[in-house]
Formats: sequence, structure tokens, C-alpha cells
Amino acid sequence: DAFVPAYYADHLLAKLDNLKQGSRTVKESYHVFKICIMFGGLDECMEDVMSRFMKGLNFEIRTLLIGKLYSHIGQLFCLALNAEKEILLFVNTCKNDLTHNVQNLSTPPANPEHQILEHTANSLL
Repeated sequence: DAFVPAYYADHLLAKLDNLKQGSRTVKESYHVFKICIMFGGLDECMEDVMSRFMKGLNFEIRTLLIGKLYSHIGQLFCLALNAEKEILLFVNTCKNDLTHNVQNLSTPPANPEHQILEHTANSLL
């Protein structure tokens, strides 16, 4: 066990009480969380630790974790990582779709004949 001065342990526990994920990744947030728990000397049951970690996660991740079963902080951490990946995949897919649509709108036809043929084909539909 490492010696942790009382003032620093108090600082870590205060930080833990207000810990929010914010712009951090789940992994970064979990790392800070573990440091605060370990060196702050917090002695809580696993259920309280998991509840504390869950409360600090971003709303979108917490929402995806509703109904998921876990019995250990490590399981909750893995579920949160998967939720974060799911959110990032969705956001990136939406960005790619939007970029693709904007590129299609801003790319003029190669020549006027193509434009006339395209207009005629669209009017026939």
C-alpha cells in the first residue's frame, strides 16, 4: 500500500463526487475513476461503485446501458466501451452519409447533354 496524504485523499474523493465523463473516452474516464477510488481510500460495496461510475458516464452511454446485466465494475466498463463504440459508429455513419449527399448535390454534371438527359429521365419517372 502506498502512502497517500490525507489532503490528497480528500481531494480525490471530492473529485470522485463530481466526476463526469464529458469529452473523455470511457477508457480515460474509467482510469481517472479508478485512481480516485484506489488512492482516495473509498471503501464501498461493488453495487455502489458501479452506480457511482454509471452516474458519471455521458447520457447517451447510460441510455444504451439500460437493461444490460452486469455484476462487476469490469463488466460495466466493457459494456460502456461497447456502447461508446456503437455511438461512434452511428455518428460516423451519419457523417459519411451527409458528406456523400452534399458531394452529390454540389457535383454538377460533366456536360450539358448529360444534364438534359438526366432531366428527361427524371421527368419520365
